[in-house]
Amino acid sequence: MDGQIRFGRLRYLWEIERQGRVPGHASFAYHNLSIKHRPYDQAALGPEVAPGPYPAARFLEVAEDGAEELRQALGLIEASARADAVPPRPEVRGGTARNR
Repeated sequence: MDGQIRFGRLRYLWEIERQGRVPGHASFAYHNLSIKHRPYDQAALGPEVAPGPYPAARFLEVAEDGAEELRQALGLIEASARADAVPPRPEVRGGTARNR
């Protein structure tokens, strides 16, 4: 692996069984970080459920329940960015080198 973390579309097991996994590559690292912990069936809701507040509440639940997984995902992205970062070139001024 070259230090880079590339993200493919993560799939549920039933999707992998039906469609297969993203093709493997030496630069890929698979991380299953599911942020959805509570099941809900939006299609089963009646017309009395307001369309705005319901999804907003579900997004909040997902963010709260998946906080650790979101932190891990951001950490993976940060690690990849650091691995790809180019160190600053020294700048020469008056005969001495300084970092920009």
